[in-house]
Amino acid sequence: MISSTSGGGYDGRQCLQKEEEKVVDHRKVVIDKVNQGVIVPHPKPYRIKTSLARTLSAPPPKPPSKSPQSPWLLNYLCSFLCSFLFNLASIHVTGDQIMLEDGYMVSTVFDGHRLNINPYAVQLRSSDLVVLDSSHSVFYTLSFPISQDSVMVNRLSGEGKNGYTDGEPGLARFNKPKSFAVDLRGNVYVADQLNHVVRKISNSGVTSTIVGNYSRTGRQDGPGETATFSGDFEVLFVPQICALLISDHGNQLLRQIDLKPEDCAFGPQSVLGAVKFWVLGLALSCLLGIVIGIATRPYVIPHSGRFQTPSSQQDMEALPNQSGESSTDELLRRQKRIC
Repeated sequence: MISSTSGGGYDGRQCLQKEEEKVVDHRKVVIDKVNQGVIVPHPKPYRIKTSLARTLSAPPPKPPSKSPQSPWLLNYLCSFLCSFLFNLASIHVTGDQIMLEDGYMVSTVFDGHRLNINPYAVQLRSSDLVVLDSSHSVFYTLSFPISQDSVMVNRLSGEGKNGYTDGEPGLARFNKPKSFAVDLRGNVYVADQLNHVVRKISNSGVTSTIVGNYSRTGRQDGPGETATFSGDFEVLFVPQICALLISDHGNQLLRQIDLKPEDCAFGPQSVLGAVKFWVLGLALSCLLGIVIGIATRPYVIPHSGRFQTPSSQQDMEALPNQSGESSTDELLRRQKRIC
């Protein structure tokens, strides 16, 4: 099919003119043959050429006009712009509400890179700090207060390998614990989550298991291995009730472990005993002061400024000696001789 172009190389009008000339010539030939008695069928090229002529004579088609954009795009752009402006306003308001309080300074007191220790959690004990290195499953103690010049670091418990073993400080194994608590006697209670147990490190470093079951998880209450925990829980020591509180995240439970009375020896009972001892000491001090005051009362100088001799001494002076003279008469007689 021949198409016309507006550029050079092929002119549609010239082609149309040539086709028309061919059609006219063909008509003349047909007429001459008809006059001579020769029957000529209707030529198909005539109709083809005519349709071609109509096609070529028709004006070139116009390019399709672009339909206007649908309104949803405009609405989307408007909502996006409004949301962006609102976020900018919110950020500006929040920035104005930040208040930085002066007087606080951050300083590094312990660098774990030097000793290959990664402090995950730390708690204060009576005379030192307990530091948990969760990645290596080891507990350390640091001297307190911490000196930047020299820090005394001791291993409390943990072999440095993941596992589940109780025993001496260098033999015990934990499985990357993340939570622990310290009671008033210095015992450390470890939430060994991946082993599903709660363990105890004594003040000397010996590790033991108090509750939990290594082989299974659950939410069963009870003593020893009867109790089960999930794989995600934390531990907190509460001295007021001499117990541990367990936040069992996996089971969505808050649970309690009652401790032995000796584990809370420095708890509320000791505080009450200290108060009683202080009151008793104060009472004894007051009583002793009263006794001393009564005993020294005869020797106290009266308001007249003269020293008052005790009545017993006056009685002794009034008694006569072997010659029949009193002590006062003898003293006067000696003074006269001296004079």
